[in-house]
Amino acid sequence: MNHTARLLKKNIFMLIGLISVVGGSLTLVGSTPQLIANNLIMDSGYRPIGFFELALIGGPVVILLLIYIMTFGHSLKKKVFNFPEVEDPNHEINDHSNDAPIQRTRVQVARMFISVAVLIFCVVGFIVGFWSLGVVAMVGAAICIVTGCISQQTVFKKMNWTTVVIMGCSFGVAAGLEYSGAGVMIAHGMINFLGDAMSPWLLASVLALVAVIFTNFMSSTATAALLIPISAIVASELGYDVRSMVIAVAIAANVGYATPISTPPITMTLIGGYRFMDYVKFGGLFNVMAYLLIIALFPLVLNL
Repeated sequence: MNHTARLLKKNIFMLIGLISVVGGSLTLVGSTPQLIANNLIMDSGYRPIGFFELALIGGPVVILLLIYIMTFGHSLKKKVFNFPEVEDPNHEINDHSNDAPIQRTRVQVARMFISVAVLIFCVVGFIVGFWSLGVVAMVGAAICIVTGCISQQTVFKKMNWTTVVIMGCSFGVAAGLEYSGAGVMIAHGMINFLGDAMSPWLLASVLALVAVIFTNFMSSTATAALLIPISAIVASELGYDVRSMVIAVAIAANVGYATPISTPPITMTLIGGYRFMDYVKFGGLFNVMAYLLIIALFPLVLNL
């Protein structure tokens, strides 16, 4: 009897989602919280975040995830994902040697090369910084649309408008907290509750914990938009390094692995048939481990 090994959706989808989110913490453009933090930092007159600067903390988290997956996380996955996988009746696998190969037209090949060239252009532009991040991204997107790599209708259909709206509103919220005095009021309330004698590392750890909890029950973008302006005001009131405190909260806003809510990559994995508690059981432990790792790295990487 021939046994054909096959990959089950439940065994790979959640892992791909986790890897996508954790990998997004390596660069400035990997996820939205970094962009929100960088905008506030530049508006406040501080040095902007370097393209790979966050990798000093994100890199160790990636390594931690790989170790987790290859060790006891693998055994935990087999125990947690104990539900039967439902096959798609419309999906048929054809494995015939005489099937005709897929023919790619010249137009398709040209679009493929253009897409790769645009990707390289954007990565180089982000790293070198000959234009701003927004300009580089818009030029790359415009080239893809003009050359027909993707239609304008598809762009609007696939656009995550929720993220766009939150990104735009977050800058208004930050300005409102600053000019209305609400941010100072919230900062004073936090300082009175926590005490003004706490070290900058302890404050960053507390703010990071709040961000980790929030991002598991609301989007990481909304969490960053809410907490980053407040963390900047608290740090300023206590005389701590504002830039480092903002970066710490932005990093923590990405540490949402215990629920399928925090980021689109993890939410998309729901098609694997997972239950809500599957994320809690498998991703929750890694969530705790990742939080402990980032706060341990804060004083080594940031000015705390």
